[in-house]
Amino acid sequence: MTADGVDDAVGDAPRPGSADRLAPLPWRSLVLLALLGTVLGASLTLLDLGRTRESNGGLIHTGPEGPAAALMAEDFPDEPQFRYGEHDGPMFYAVARDPWDLDRAAASLDRPRYRLQHPVFSWLAWLAHPTGTGGDGLLWTMFGVGVASMVLGGVAVGALSHTLRGPIWLAAVLPILPGATVSLRITVADTLAVALLAAALAASLRGRDGLAVALGVAAVLTKEPMILGLGGLALWQYGVLELERAIASGIDPTTLAICPAGGLGDVHRVVAHALQV
Repeated sequence: MTADGVDDAVGDAPRPGSADRLAPLPWRSLVLLALLGTVLGASLTLLDLGRTRESNGGLIHTGPEGPAAALMAEDFPDEPQFRYGEHDGPMFYAVARDPWDLDRAAASLDRPRYRLQHPVFSWLAWLAHPTGTGGDGLLWTMFGVGVASMVLGGVAVGALSHTLRGPIWLAAVLPILPGATVSLRITVADTLAVALLAAALAASLRGRDGLAVALGVAAVLTKEPMILGLGGLALWQYGVLELERAIASGIDPTTLAICPAGGLGDVHRVVAHALQV
């Protein structure tokens, strides 16, 4: 229990606008740890690529009946096409190949409207390789964006952990997780989306609301499911604020714990009733 009567569990939790109470981020350590994890994760990915290329295909791979088969045959004529191991990588490649010619990009997409709704990964690859040509140059640029996403994700997760008073060595963990290495192996946007989401959460908890909004929008435009993480943050912050209001009004915080599961509305009604008494 703190001097102002707020329970330690509540007082220790970062709140919206509480950046002045948080320790500065150890940027040097976060970056070094993220780079360490990324070197290991990227090395494992390249090792797997060399070992499984003939059976699972290259960094992007499609079968002969896939929507991007014609584009892959044009840009990678020596790359064999077979159904086993085909994945979404060619979809991101098609968008990066022609980001401003939507009709041409759509011709190589299985669900054009859906695919074109999350273009950030492909846009970043195009910005780093803005020649208007495809082939190995664009493909390895996309690989580079994936590697950079590992670094960003490591730093963001480490920063989020530090903000929540956890260990910063988690910055080295994200780049070596199977999800991150597989995302890099098949050239998809999952690691970038998680990195942007983690960065948005850390920025929000540290009171950088404008940056958090920008990162959150970028995360959703990378992978739509990231909106669930942002929704979770909003609900958590709402719950913290309501709990603080309840404590300030003299209500026993344990009253909130007996509300039915999933009953955020019940929490609100309990607190609202207490404030009216």
